[in-house]
Amino acid sequence: MATEDAQSRKHLLEDASMFILDMMRSGELHPMAIGLPLWQLMILVSIIVIAVKKNYNLWLAVIWGIIPFVSIFALIVYVGLPAKVKR
Repeated sequence: MATEDAQSRKHLLEDASMFILDMMRSGELHPMAIGLPLWQLMILVSIIVIAVKKNYNLWLAVIWGIIPFVSIFALIVYVGLPAKVKR
């Protein structure tokens, strides 16, 4: 029974992804409607990883990373900041 549930979930995901691709192919859904959120998510993850590795405040990094155009500037700032030393 568990395998049937897993298979049905897999088919639902495949159907949903094909539906999105069909909508982009027909022009009903602009590709940037998918591209921009994915780009924003990649920037957010990058900011979080850099903030954790350099010992900066995680919640502040998340807040800066969520704001759409500010997040690009925040990524540049976090890359340029020196690492904090833990005491």
